[in-house]
Amino acid sequence: MFYSGRAGSLDVFVMNREGDGVRNLTMGDTTDNATPAWSADGRWIAFTTIRANRPIIEVMRFDGASRHEVTSDTGYNEYPSWSPEGRITFTSYRDGNGEIYIMNADGSTPIRLTTNTSLDVHAAVSPHGGKIAFTSTRDGIAQIYVMNADGSGQTNLSKDTVPAFTPMWSPDGTRIAFSREIGPLTTTGPEIEVYVMNADGTGVTRLTTSVGVDYLPSWSPDGHMIVFASSRDGVGQGDYRIYVMNADGTDPRPLTTQTGFDTWPRWQP
Repeated sequence: MFYSGRAGSLDVFVMNREGDGVRNLTMGDTTDNATPAWSADGRWIAFTTIRANRPIIEVMRFDGASRHEVTSDTGYNEYPSWSPEGRITFTSYRDGNGEIYIMNADGSTPIRLTTNTSLDVHAAVSPHGGKIAFTSTRDGIAQIYVMNADGSGQTNLSKDTVPAFTPMWSPDGTRIAFSREIGPLTTTGPEIEVYVMNADGTGVTRLTTSVGVDYLPSWSPDGHMIVFASSRDGVGQGDYRIYVMNADGTDPRPLTTQTGFDTWPRWQP
């Protein structure tokens, strides 16, 4: 699953693991639909959509049916992710700053998990539900943080001097893949690569090496593969394709080849 601008507006697409069988799940909607996330059982998709110039969280079935909004406040809500028991984490700006919340799948009982004056986004619940990794700018630049599922014990894992963001847990919960900006802005954009580290922040390893952007990693259910978005192979600035590689970074290859904006890949559980 990924979102793309290939249909004009941004839409949520699914495809087979080899890149064929591409289907638009939000076709016919003239709004932008982005940042999709699978539920743990693979039956539901949460995503961000723009309504009246405001991002909200919607949920639909795996085939695009039964689409409905699950955020009822008048604030800005985006970047949904599912916990193993079927709740949804997301970033909300209802209190002024971008903070991590968690709610039931129907949108009820939202609970605020982070409280600070910076931006907290990209929450990802561990496979066993006990930890949440997220991106925070509270240290001046984006870093990977982890906290307990109730919001306690917030700890900087990446402790880097360059931006690190978009954490994703391995299926066994022992490792976290993430994006790391290692080069400055140029005429073709920043240099961003995919990295992996242990769940405690140790063992940081670079997985991709290309000129341009490799980012937004997501693990296959068996932990053997990682998909990511990339601007390599001559794709212009702002254009991305979906790639897949072995979990150790070897054998990267494209899954989408259309020129345009294919990004935010997520593997169905």
